[in-house]
Amino acid sequence: MRFSHQQNKSFDTRPTQEEKPQTSQCKNNSMSALLKIFFLILLVGALISGGFYFWQNSNKIDFDPMASEYYAVFLTNGQVYFGQPVSKSRSEFVLKDVYYLQVSDSATTAQEQLTEPRFSLVKLGQELHGPTDKLYVNVANLIFYEQLKNDSKVVESIKNTKN
Repeated sequence: MRFSHQQNKSFDTRPTQEEKPQTSQCKNNSMSALLKIFFLILLVGALISGGFYFWQNSNKIDFDPMASEYYAVFLTNGQVYFGQPVSKSRSEFVLKDVYYLQVSDSATTAQEQLTEPRFSLVKLGQELHGPTDKLYVNVANLIFYEQLKNDSKVVESIKNTKN
């Protein structure tokens, strides 16, 4: 008795390639999905930490320990303030112990006023309206700021007013 190939198949209890359970393929798919999720989480974490690092460093005030603790802050309206920086953010720059220059009326003639203007250093807080000794500058009005040297005439004048 001969059996045909199809008959042998009906007696064969082993599953063929098409009938085999796909457990190894399911495991590969789930591992692949887990790896994708892991790398996605890793990527998001790197982006968040990089953004935080950029944000933190963008709010830093560069400080030279060999220079004075005073900065000059130049505004768009032409005014210049001198003081110690307290904080800096994207929207405001805060100074304490603030001074500004005022043109003195000590010149006797108009010609002297044009050629040699005299400036005096005024402490913020002495004005009629009585502001506190803290200045909040909108960054949109800030042209630039710079740290002053210890031997700067402004720093020397500030030290002299405190003595």
